[in-house]
Amino acid sequence: YYDIWGQTPHDSKCQSTRDAVAMMSVTCFCVAFLCVGMAFGGYTDDQFVFALYWFAHLAGGAAYTICTITIPIARYSSKGKDCAALAPLTGDRIEIIYILHALLYFVYVGGMLSITYFSFIK
Repeated sequence: YYDIWGQTPHDSKCQSTRDAVAMMSVTCFCVAFLCVGMAFGGYTDDQFVFALYWFAHLAGGAAYTICTITIPIARYSSKGKDCAALAPLTGDRIEIIYILHALLYFVYVGGMLSITYFSFIK
C-alpha cells in the first residue's frame, strides 16, 4: 500500500483513494510493531506487557478494519474509477492488492483471536 499511495496521482479525483491507501500503509507499519510487542508479552508471560500491546493493537486493528471497508468504497466510487483511469496501472494494483488484503484480513482476525486465547485467556 505504501507504494500504491506514492503512485496515486495528486488529483482531486484521487483524494479519497490516496487517503484510504495512506491510512492502510501507516496502519500496517504500526500494527506490525504492536504484534511483535504482543508476542513478546505472551512469550515472556508478562501480562502487563501483553495487555498493553493488546489494547494498543486493538486500536490498530480497528484502523485495519476501517481500511478494509474504505479502500473498496474509495476505489469503486465514481471518483475512484476516474482516478484509476488517470493511472491504470495503479488502479489495477489497488484492485489486486485489495483482494489479497481482504482474504488475509480473515486470517489476521483468526490469528489475533487465537493469540489472545493461547497467550492470555488460557
